[in-house]
Amino acid sequence: MNDKEIIRHEKYCQLRKEIRRSENHMIIGIDVAKDKHHAFMGTATGKTLLKRLIFENNIDGYSMLLARTEAIRVQNGNFNNPIGQ
Repeated sequence: MNDKEIIRHEKYCQLRKEIRRSENHMIIGIDVAKDKHHAFMGTATGKTLLKRLIFENNIDGYSMLLARTEAIRVQNGNFNNPIGQ
């Protein structure tokens, strides 16, 4: 690995340690498909927040995903803001 890859891997490992068993992070898994995507939202401790969300592969679908994510974040009140915001 080159230096850039090593630094990237170290940052990934640090983020993983911070998230593991944390009640302050929401985990979103997305099964990407051509037309429609399926998403799951939960906590790092295994609590399910939203079992299945289906959204279109377009800007409206992405906007709906962001809106639902924010609504669940506000409803649960204990999650950190998304990375970069």
